[in-house]
Amino acid sequence: DHVARLSNRSTGQIAAHLYALLARRGVDTYVGEDPIEGMDADLFVGHFWAFAEFCRRNRFRRKVVVYPVADPGWTRQTLEPLAEEFGVPMPWWDLPPRNFDHEATMELADLVLVVGNGTVLETFPERWRAKIRVLNYAVDPSLLDSRYAPPVLPQFCYVATWCDLRKGFMDVL
Repeated sequence: DHVARLSNRSTGQIAAHLYALLARRGVDTYVGEDPIEGMDADLFVGHFWAFAEFCRRNRFRRKVVVYPVADPGWTRQTLEPLAEEFGVPMPWWDLPPRNFDHEATMELADLVLVVGNGTVLETFPERWRAKIRVLNYAVDPSLLDSRYAPPVLPQFCYVATWCDLRKGFMDVL
């Protein structure tokens, strides 16, 4: 068993659940975030930041990339002016590095898993949408400690935004 780095965050939860699901289907190897060389496998499922590099250095019969955010180009174009307008920091930590090749990643992928909804899907150019499957996730209750749970009140708050990072980062700020 491997515990995904940052397993208490959304991307870590997605990675852990995908790993557990795939482990039931056969032999699997969790390789982490640094690209390695010389692998020969039937299936590679990878996070979008390092996906292309893994594909270039190895031989995979099927390649599935996971995008836990909207289209990176759209994200950058949308959030940079909003960050400036509202005087809030740009969430660079949630964006791929500037040298990330989104076009190559999408070309190399046989299938693209995008975490989000129909609005997030629409941030990707039409030409890619046939290979994209949208999925979502929920809070993993095993990460919650009931000793610290707030009292249950008859209140409900639902924040829905069109803004990229699924959590409406800029809108909440």
